[in-house]
Amino acid sequence: MNQKIKTLETVHLKIKEMLKCFGRGNIISHFILFANKKAGVKERKQLRQELIKQIKDNKDFRKYEKTFDEDSFLKVGEKPKCPFISFSISHCDHLGAFLFAFNKNLSIGFDIEQRQRVTKKIVNRISLKKELQQSPSPSLLWTAKEAGLKCLSNKKNPMLLNECFISNWRKEPEKEIYFFKCHSTKTNKKALGIAGHIDDLALAYAETNLNETIQ
Repeated sequence: MNQKIKTLETVHLKIKEMLKCFGRGNIISHFILFANKKAGVKERKQLRQELIKQIKDNKDFRKYEKTFDEDSFLKVGEKPKCPFISFSISHCDHLGAFLFAFNKNLSIGFDIEQRQRVTKKIVNRISLKKELQQSPSPSLLWTAKEAGLKCLSNKKNPMLLNECFISNWRKEPEKEIYFFKCHSTKTNKKALGIAGHIDDLALAYAETNLNETIQ
């Protein structure tokens, strides 16, 4: 089997395992390989086109078809408008990914990054000392912050990474999977998340229910 394809399948199985541990089997995840190392405009548009396809192919799409603004998904650099789903897009070298769910009450965030690119020095710039001390690794802290930021930030209340505080790390027994909590120091909103390593990658997922308050 082609090594890149094998890696893609391994990563996909990892996020499936993480979402299952989190109790989110209804979240749809998808990964694609980029021909070029860096995710440029072409690659990011390719990722969004695949997201459009996955949404339209889903059986739940029929109920919302008339309100679907496909053009907004193709505007790279802007967040697409889609009131009937919650989604998050991320990419790193050679790899793009997205997660989505037909649940307008959820706000979700997802991030994927190469572990070697995230050093303690880099994470130190946007983290408190106790965050670094408590986290399993710098790369998991980074992806947890990115996922939390995407989950808790919006146009009305934009956030910075250093305004997303990560705490309460808890390891899933016998698995390289960790639960965590996100807290916006700007708005006091909170989210729950899960993160894990797979080969040279770090992944994190976070969510909050827009109709509920997380303690």
